[in-house]
Amino acid sequence: MKYLKPTTDIAFKKLFGSAERKELTISFLNAVLQRREGHRITMVEFNDNANLPETLGKKISFVDINCTDQAKKKYIIEMQVVNEYDFVQRAFYYTSFALSRQLEAGGQYSKLIPVIFVGVVCYDLLDEKKPLNHYLVANTQTGKVLSNLLEFHFVETKKFDKTLEQLATDEDKWIYFIKHAGDLKQIPKPLQKPKELVDAFHVVEKALWTPTELERYKAEEDAVGREHRQQQGAREEGRAEGKAEGKAEGLAEGLAEGLAEGELKGKLAAAKNMLAKGFDLDTVASVTGLTQEQLQKINLKK
Repeated sequence: MKYLKPTTDIAFKKLFGSAERKELTISFLNAVLQRREGHRITMVEFNDNANLPETLGKKISFVDINCTDQAKKKYIIEMQVVNEYDFVQRAFYYTSFALSRQLEAGGQYSKLIPVIFVGVVCYDLLDEKKPLNHYLVANTQTGKVLSNLLEFHFVETKKFDKTLEQLATDEDKWIYFIKHAGDLKQIPKPLQKPKELVDAFHVVEKALWTPTELERYKAEEDAVGREHRQQQGAREEGRAEGKAEGKAEGLAEGLAEGLAEGELKGKLAAAKNMLAKGFDLDTVASVTGLTQEQLQKINLKK
């Protein structure tokens, strides 16, 4: 039996962004947020993923998964495979945007509802040793929480090194699933509970995907692989340039320029490939991160 990687955009949204499988989202959130009895999420409703700005011309934010629980708390769940170096800033932008849009003119601030960000990344993001970290707005001296209106929870799968035998909690099991499901041929015994994990394996079972879904999955995998290679090449080029100049600033500039140019070339190449295969602009934009304007230019050159 073959399982697909949960870290692709299409797989992640099939797992945690579907009203038909909301029990997976509930189980995942309760696990990574470490919710215990009496504080567990029991229901979620999915919202529109596009946060439209108030003023024409301002940035529109598209999130992977946007949902609300039984207490009306809002959750933003994001998956990031390739390091774009601004993920934390994006987390603040998304949550602040979702918080600020809750009130109409003259609304009462006491009516604001907490917005909780959950970010899953496949690289080293934070200067922390643990793979699962939680952040609140708190006093730096006493640790006393100032407000619960904004929460940030980050899962760094690269730092998770537990074996199957070491999995002790539901959060361990979910992180292991996200990191390793694509390498497994059957459901290991430690991952047969909770029930939602077994259901999650069925969602990413390759035999149950349609040809169209598999084609998009492959396109995403190709795009991610290309970005990884472009970034690695840019790093090596930057290091070589920095060493040749013998200056620290040369290394930094070479890395920055190489990464920016390499990432853009990789995204443009992936977009051209997907457009040639007939994918619509919205899907290509979601997979590559390019803007509609950039994609329109590619279409004009065809």
